[in-house]
Amino acid sequence: MSFLAKSLIYLINLFFVITIGAGKLLFISDQKLIQLHVNINNFILKRKWIRVSPKRLLILAPYCLQNSSCHQNIVVDIKNCQSCGACNLKDLTEIYHQYQISLFVVKGGTLALQKAKKERCQGIVAIACEKEVEEGIKNSFPIPVFGVFNERPSGPCCDTKVDVRKVVEGINCFL
Repeated sequence: MSFLAKSLIYLINLFFVITIGAGKLLFISDQKLIQLHVNINNFILKRKWIRVSPKRLLILAPYCLQNSSCHQNIVVDIKNCQSCGACNLKDLTEIYHQYQISLFVVKGGTLALQKAKKERCQGIVAIACEKEVEEGIKNSFPIPVFGVFNERPSGPCCDTKVDVRKVVEGINCFL
């Protein structure tokens, strides 16, 4: 990663800390500020200053994308997914085969960070709720993270969805 790209990501993270403090004084919700920060972070990554080989790119997805009635253990191995189409994991497995990148389903931010460090990746496309994506961006530095917010039609942490086009957009930022 270039010095300029690393510096910009660092400044964006610093700007976010300052913005959260100012937002509290102005009664702006943390969720709005998090969305703004992740959008700015993604905008920078879209400038294509960072190039990553497919072997060093990682998609991290939350286990709550899995249909709650499914009994396959996808956290252990995504290859356990039966690709039935009841959830977005079918789409994500197709993407990871198409682009020849790594895909892991994790049960939380700490596990996601451990997986990223273990895999020695150089770029991450992270799918999660706003707070988890934000934490991932901050805690993964200097590894760049493209954040994709999941949708929660059934409430938090159950049968969530993701716009697969945004995942592909994130992948294309790095490749």
